[in-house]
Amino acid sequence: MKQCQRIALILPVVLVCASSAFGSGIGGYFTTHYGHYRWEAGQSVTLTDSTFGGIDRPSPGRPVILGGGIVWDTCLGKDQVFNFRQNIGFDSHFNSTVKLTQVGLVNTFGFAPVRKGMFRFWLGPQLNLHYRWGKDAKKYYSPSVYAVAYPGAVIGIRRKYEYVTIGTGLALGLNINVHRHVTLAFDLGMQIATSLWGRGRDMDRITASCWGYEGFLNIAVLGRFNE
Repeated sequence: MKQCQRIALILPVVLVCASSAFGSGIGGYFTTHYGHYRWEAGQSVTLTDSTFGGIDRPSPGRPVILGGGIVWDTCLGKDQVFNFRQNIGFDSHFNSTVKLTQVGLVNTFGFAPVRKGMFRFWLGPQLNLHYRWGKDAKKYYSPSVYAVAYPGAVIGIRRKYEYVTIGTGLALGLNINVHRHVTLAFDLGMQIATSLWGRGRDMDRITASCWGYEGFLNIAVLGRFNE
């Protein structure tokens, strides 16, 4: 599985480096998201044998997600209808029942109905891929079999998780060409995601999955070339 983790981390970087060669601009971005996620978690045989009733699954979370990374775009200010934008970044989940860190590849296919030289307004669908890892924000407790001899004995578990998620969404964007070679870009929208693969660990390996939705806002500064 470590090989799969390496691929999940390295592949987006390779795609961005290869694809950015065909772009009109590249730069950095900051992102913030707010959403709602549901988590499913099984229990290991070891944990089931060691407790009465096991550990509850995590409650639904409303994470605040903050992060940033690299962005490139095929058209920032040219009089062309279509553009393709790609973001690769690292983000962290805060204020959630499951604390996650993630690396993601976000692909946006834009259509620009407004193209006024200095301004470019566009909108379009997204296809997203993320590798996420983390753990419960708090420990979950369950009475232990040892409570027979030691009343009040409990086991506290903080489960760990890994997910590969795929998602889609819709974005609206505005490019402001503040200089011949500099673009200030804003985009916002909604995304949904579900896990393609997941696993966790309490006292042993467990099954895990997630799904959710989030609203987002990105702010980017890109250097322009080939325009």
